[in-house]
Amino acid sequence: RTIKMGGSIENSLQGNLPGLVVIMQNATPGEEARSITMQIRGGASMGNNTPLILVDGVERSFSNIDPNEIAAISILKDASATAVYGVKGANGVIIVTTKRGTHGSLQLDFSAETSMKTATRLPEYMNSYQTIMLRNEAYRNDGKWSSIIPDATIEHYRLKDSPYLYPDFDWMNFYFKPAIDQNYNLNARGGNDFVQYFVSLGFLSEGDIFNVGDLFPSKYDKKNAHYWSKRYNFRNNLDINLTKTTNIQVTLAGNPKISNKP
Repeated sequence: RTIKMGGSIENSLQGNLPGLVVIMQNATPGEEARSITMQIRGGASMGNNTPLILVDGVERSFSNIDPNEIAAISILKDASATAVYGVKGANGVIIVTTKRGTHGSLQLDFSAETSMKTATRLPEYMNSYQTIMLRNEAYRNDGKWSSIIPDATIEHYRLKDSPYLYPDFDWMNFYFKPAIDQNYNLNARGGNDFVQYFVSLGFLSEGDIFNVGDLFPSKYDKKNAHYWSKRYNFRNNLDINLTKTTNIQVTLAGNPKISNKP
């Protein structure tokens, strides 16, 4: 199946692979992978429940791999299938295979994805004028006549003629804004009888709905309430046929990440 764009592949696999349960505790851009836990055979009463993850036969995390680099993902959860992995396979095994080169001329693939995310539901609050009117009514019901706000003051809140003295500010609208995610990938594959290659370059940019932009310039040495994450991916898989019986596989990969956490 096609893996959707996202900061972590684990979260994209939820509901796509049978028997896999993914729990994400932190949705902050750039921090998803650190808070994600996966279970294949359910939770044990003691010990670690994390499955064994193998990427091209090497035990490592696959959180920051570009989905465009992946050829296949499979899950081993039966005892007979995981027996070869010993104790490490007791919680199941996730096998990730990345794409490799093929015989033939150069093939180029480019993909671009853009998505927008917004809050599903935000609470609606009364404005300042409505709040004061309701508060005065509560004071009258409780007999607190001395706490009632004068009508002249209430009129300023209604007319909004002096916002600094009689503020009416929508904090939900100030902090929460639509966020844009972008994902770009360019890969090339090909080769001959001696060497086959697969090269991939990827870029992922994630924003967050909790965002006030660059409200505070850096010269004030204050953190902005602006979450974002950018990830760069590079992979080069080489298959070199030295002789008819000798084959060498070389992989060069990297995925540096830059993020802002207020």
